[in-house]
Amino acid sequence: MSDNEAVIPFSENFSKVFAQICIPFAYFKRDCDKSCGFENFNLERCNNAFAMLFNKTCDEIIGNNIKDIFPEDYNSLRTFLIHSQNLNGDNCLESEFYFSKRNYLLTVLSPDSNDFVILFNDVSSIVKVNETYIKHKLLFESAKDILIYVKEKGRIIEANSSACAAYGYTPEEMTKLTIHDIRHPSERDVFDEQMEMADSGGVFFEAVHIRKDGSSFPVEVSSKGTFINNELIRIHVIRDISERKEAEERILFLANNDPLTKLSNRRHIIEELNKLIKISNKNHSKFALLFFDIDKFKIYNDKYGHDAGDFVLKTIAKKIKQVIDKNDFAGRFGGDEFVIVRKNINDKNDIQDLVKKLFNSINEPFNYKEHQLNVKISLGISIFLQDSNELDDLINKADSAMYSAKEFTDNSFKFYNELY
Repeated sequence: MSDNEAVIPFSENFSKVFAQICIPFAYFKRDCDKSCGFENFNLERCNNAFAMLFNKTCDEIIGNNIKDIFPEDYNSLRTFLIHSQNLNGDNCLESEFYFSKRNYLLTVLSPDSNDFVILFNDVSSIVKVNETYIKHKLLFESAKDILIYVKEKGRIIEANSSACAAYGYTPEEMTKLTIHDIRHPSERDVFDEQMEMADSGGVFFEAVHIRKDGSSFPVEVSSKGTFINNELIRIHVIRDISERKEAEERILFLANNDPLTKLSNRRHIIEELNKLIKISNKNHSKFALLFFDIDKFKIYNDKYGHDAGDFVLKTIAKKIKQVIDKNDFAGRFGGDEFVIVRKNINDKNDIQDLVKKLFNSINEPFNYKEHQLNVKISLGISIFLQDSNELDDLINKADSAMYSAKEFTDNSFKFYNELY
């Protein structure tokens, strides 16, 4: 440097560089006439952005002591500044600082022990975003429901812990899948329509999903499309409804079936017969109604107790299931009365084999505890169209045939049209 060149003070050089920036900055210089404590640093220069933090002008604030400028925050600021004394040359130190209900990132440059510059970078919005993201991740991972983010073409970009547990994949494996990989193939035809509804305002539907091991389970899905950074992202909130479906099936089963024998109950028998009558009238087809009860059933209850009677009823129900065809249906009409319906017959010869199998099966002795039971039945048969085309009349005629068989001899059967 020549003798004619003037040394530009640090404060002036710094001010020229940062004069136009929006980030608040302040240059503090030690008052050399006082002790070396940090409380003896005074504001030498600042920009308007810094002065506005205190609703003042630069002229109003310059010259004030650092402790007076930050009366409530001085202690935390002082700790930070002590570390800044270890800086060398152009190095800087950064730290977060909460001031006037805002979050700042402080950057300190200290060319020597007698002065330092502080830049106040307002990061409140970033902190808020980070806090929101942390809250989102906490909720995302702790949610019991399955949460999946999917791109427009169905690629999974994020899945929470519940999703990984439900489908059996790791988080990394999940992001290599598409939504089609976890949906049952039978439901792919409706996918496009469902996603159009999701993008237009949201959609709620039930579906069947597939785990990694190939097993399937029912779900309900709430899906909504939204744009993030100009890219369509769909958010799927999925709930495993296996337990609910099982409960619904149990309720439906109990509504239609006898709880003891697990056969159709009286209400369901009547309902099915009414349906069958409509079909048979339309097709001019016949079906046979077999109506039977257990001979001397009261004896089992009186001699061995009601548990024995229940055991007999359940055993008879099992034997019925063993002899009927898949197109037949059977039920417990009430008490010890049972019904079997054989569809699409031409005449009584088409049910002779069923009657023979039924008697052979039921007549085979079985044991209740240490007792051998020899159960016998009496059976009456009516044929739709041949004997009647009305349900109540058909049942009454089958019942009449049963009592005729019982009066004739135990363990026998009669067709209604054989009574007259």
